[in-house]
Amino acid sequence: MQATKTLAGKGLRSLNSLMSLVRNMKVPINIMFNLFDAYVLSVLNYGCEVWGDINSEVLERVHKKFCKWVLNVKQSTNTLALYGELGRFPLYIERNIRMVKYFLKINTIKSDNCILNTVLNDQIDSVYRDSNTTNWASNVRDILQSSGLNEVWLYPCSVRIDSFVPVLRSHLRDIYVSNWRTGLDLSSALDVFREIKLNFEQSSY
Repeated sequence: MQATKTLAGKGLRSLNSLMSLVRNMKVPINIMFNLFDAYVLSVLNYGCEVWGDINSEVLERVHKKFCKWVLNVKQSTNTLALYGELGRFPLYIERNIRMVKYFLKINTIKSDNCILNTVLNDQIDSVYRDSNTTNWASNVRDILQSSGLNEVWLYPCSVRIDSFVPVLRSHLRDIYVSNWRTGLDLSSALDVFREIKLNFEQSSY
């Protein structure tokens, strides 16, 4: 997708500027990731409420480059080990959250916006007419169903957004951690790492 390639290019420039600024500073790791999220992730996720269902490797590559730079490891470092060591989650999780949050806003806060509601209702009707239909609304449905939160798709107007978002984030992260453990078990290259790294969290060192 050309749009994600454009965002990746802009994000990479922001990342290079950030790394240049902090290269000779002793910045705590948590602050480093806060800086990344503020100055780089905001660029990579621009407008993701609309396109956030795309699991774009070109965007994730920018994130991984930063993680590898922080750890001072090779570019060939296994992604499962990289994220497990830092306790970092892939970027698609926050994009999916923002998509669902926008879906809920259209149904609640923006319910008086006739254009947004007409478009959304048309997409939802298409999904109900044909369950194999793929559009923005069906992608939101899939995110919610895969997270075990199908009732939110069915009754979005009854959801309190501020209370629900942390629940969704927890569900999506739990799913990733489960897949991460499965990936470790299937990777013979990570036999030693699997014995050392017992939990998905930022290592204390």
